[in-house]
Amino acid sequence: MKIRNWDRMIKEVGKWKENELKDDLKYLRRHDHGRVHFPLQKYQTHWLNKYTKVARDVNVNKVIVEACREIMLDWHDKLAGEHDKFYLATWLYPLQNRDSQIVVGVRERVEIYENLFVPVNHDITPNLRGALSRIERLTINSKQCSPQGDFLYELKLVE
Repeated sequence: MKIRNWDRMIKEVGKWKENELKDDLKYLRRHDHGRVHFPLQKYQTHWLNKYTKVARDVNVNKVIVEACREIMLDWHDKLAGEHDKFYLATWLYPLQNRDSQIVVGVRERVEIYENLFVPVNHDITPNLRGALSRIERLTINSKQCSPQGDFLYELKLVE
């Protein structure tokens, strides 16, 4: 199975990553938080839970998550230089990738973000979780907004 516009999507992920790596997080001095939505939101036909081998034996989902990890590593270094405590994670909504985002919070937002979701034991996309667990330096927590709310994976860096 080949994803339509594969080359264009991969280029857009690369441009998105490079743009976010240039971010010096100045907005955190004015605000206590920030969010960066995933690229490729216009490609509604591509869902994150379709984590199968596709064109050129590379998966666009893995490319996006690996780009998120690189952005988080860069931001972690910048945040550690200015803040003792901060929240940095990727919220990955496997059934609604349009809502997936990288989230950063400082000061009072740290506690808000850490307690926003409830940990859950069930897993609605075990194949995706298995594939993501092989990406270095990421921990994956299954969480939910409420007992009947949206399911998400909270991806954080391993210290």
